[in-house]
Amino acid sequence: MTQPPVDIDPLLLVLQSRYGDPFHVREREAAAQTLLECSTDSYPRVIQLLSSGQAQNPAALLELLPRFAREDSVAVLEALMLNGGERLPRLAAIALARHAGSAARDALIKALDASSPDIVVAAADGLLERGDNEACAALISRSSIDDAQARYHILQAALHLDCIGIDALRRIMQSDPDQDVRDLMHDAIAAKESRND
Repeated sequence: MTQPPVDIDPLLLVLQSRYGDPFHVREREAAAQTLLECSTDSYPRVIQLLSSGQAQNPAALLELLPRFAREDSVAVLEALMLNGGERLPRLAAIALARHAGSAARDALIKALDASSPDIVVAAADGLLERGDNEACAALISRSSIDDAQARYHILQAALHLDCIGIDALRRIMQSDPDQDVRDLMHDAIAAKESRND
């Protein structure tokens, strides 16, 4: 006997619920599992809701999208990161970080060259979350970006991935015009020196 088709839209509503109590968290995860099992029907609907801006809670859908492990979702996530307004770039970058495909890493690296400092921050945070030290060269090449906040996030990601040696940390600490960046370097130097003791 074949199973009746699953009604996707009610599951998507449950998934996008904003309630945080344990019951609703379990309900959202159950909905996510069913949506993943019915990916032939659910994946296009998730893409449509995100692409059209009709999602009630885009964060929930962005969290689900990498779990489909579909390579074609990278282009959707990249577009949302680059053109998603105020809040979506960071959420899309984190979704790219959680996507297993190398194209997701490449999209994050490419976004480091964006003209918008907010997108550069999102990309750097995504690379930090991803934890892939293949991004080191790109992070280092953008570490002198003019925007102090973007520079801070790029350097923070580079530190997390252990891309910067102690001599370079000292140079940045002495020359960077931003106090927050200098403080970040100071703390990183102290941490490296304490590990070497």
